[in-house]
Amino acid sequence: MAKDINNVIAVIPGVVSIQDNRVRLKYKRLFLSHDSTYTVSLAAHGNRIVEYKLVDDKGNTLKIIFTLSDNNELTISSSYSGEREWVVGKALDLIVNQIGEGLKREAERRNVALNGDYSQFLSKLSILTKLIMKSKMVKSEVVTLKEGELIDYLNEILAEFQRYPVIYVSGTGEFAFRILLINGEVRVCVQQYC
Repeated sequence: MAKDINNVIAVIPGVVSIQDNRVRLKYKRLFLSHDSTYTVSLAAHGNRIVEYKLVDDKGNTLKIIFTLSDNNELTISSSYSGEREWVVGKALDLIVNQIGEGLKREAERRNVALNGDYSQFLSKLSILTKLIMKSKMVKSEVVTLKEGELIDYLNEILAEFQRYPVIYVSGTGEFAFRILLINGEVRVCVQQYC
């Protein structure tokens, strides 16, 4: 499962967008932020080690390494070197935890028989991630909202894009959320970091 980019990259916290093998990541700590687009490469070192290496145009490098022990326990580690190490370094534990949770959900999903309706499949984050990877991004913007303004902003976005049968909206900041609407009905609503 760790060799499947859909199970790893899309669940990393701080993902702004994904296009082919390029992912835009944004991290913020106090008044500093790091926002860059990385090229993702995957390398398998034998059957027990998988390494994801994300490198941007300035040489900033995020590595995520999966190691399978002799007793089949998976260890995930991450490291970052480059600009704003203080900012990105704070997110490394969160990155490892989110990927671990994503792989756990994928393993559980594979153990469940694939029968049920569309909304049941989409309730699994890994399925949602695959849907996002194959979707077209229509709009991406940085918005600063005050407390209580999120619902009004979401209503504006949904009204603007109501012609699309499937709408996915995600947001990050002090809190993060993901909402999937199918034909105007909320099917998945995931709130993280709360």
